[in-house]
Amino acid sequence: MFAAREKDEDGSSYLKPTAMRALLSVPEISHLGSTSQRIGSTLVSTLLSVYSGEQVGASNRNEMDRFEIPRNGYRLSLITGVQPANANVLFDRTDSGLPQRFLWADVRDPETPLEAEKSPEVQASLTCFPYNTSQLPPDPKINVLQAYYNPSKDGLHQADEYPHSYLTVSFPACTVNDFDRSRILTNKGVSANPLDAHKLMVTARVAALLALLERPKAYPSVTELDWANAKTVLERSAVYRSQCLDEMKQARSRQKADEIEIVDTARSEVTARGIETTKGKVMDYLNDVQPGRNGIKGYSIAQHIVRTYRTYVYPALEELHAEGHLRICGHDTGKASRNSWRPA
Repeated sequence: MFAAREKDEDGSSYLKPTAMRALLSVPEISHLGSTSQRIGSTLVSTLLSVYSGEQVGASNRNEMDRFEIPRNGYRLSLITGVQPANANVLFDRTDSGLPQRFLWADVRDPETPLEAEKSPEVQASLTCFPYNTSQLPPDPKINVLQAYYNPSKDGLHQADEYPHSYLTVSFPACTVNDFDRSRILTNKGVSANPLDAHKLMVTARVAALLALLERPKAYPSVTELDWANAKTVLERSAVYRSQCLDEMKQARSRQKADEIEIVDTARSEVTARGIETTKGKVMDYLNDVQPGRNGIKGYSIAQHIVRTYRTYVYPALEELHAEGHLRICGHDTGKASRNSWRPA
């Protein structure tokens, strides 16, 4: 997405930057889950690194396959549609910090009118990004970026020239206080919701974004109002995240209940089939031995039935008695194992 490797005149190769920014769209979170579960997949770890602007890529033995993008030499964002039933793709990686790196929003709108208004303004809002992107800060010049990607290849630009072109975002004192308080509580072992592990880092990004959108010419300066608004955005995000987590648990609970019901039904069917087969084996045995008026004890009958069906002997005896195929000889003890049985 960010660079291609090309051959130089001397036979060596170099990274040629092709893009500074990338916006990934994954409509189905299950696709992200299936890709990350492939053997040897580094997708999740790469996403975690990308969040912090760390170096990404691989240093392969073949030079033409080396794509190591230096830290802060790119910008990448990811938008994904999370169906609550499949939200475990993110929540199962809470310990890694993956769901904490997302802003959560509910795409449902209970106030949607039954008849949608097809005005030009509505149609435009559905198809156009509602912001003048020309106000965004420009990307660095391609030759400066290329020198950063290949610090030993370009004599016209210094290797550290690109970092000096960064925009430093200033934050108000209340931001520093919030970070300090969070670190102090962490050091004291005060437990917090694991899903809020990176809350302030996401808040800082949202605050900088709000400052950029509201005051592009005065950017980059975050005000106390920007910081307060960003915290409100994160509070709403936590609400939607909690709703998604609850719906995921409900969906998985229903799925588990269905699985248990299927297993129980299968077990009942297996038992019924086992009893029915055992009834035939019991009658065959009694007809072969032809017990007298005293009959044969239930436990003795069980001993002569193949082990696979032995567990079904006593319920089989009771069903055969209820159907009129067997008689109880003498006193009914109330236990199939202690009663004496003979064909009716």
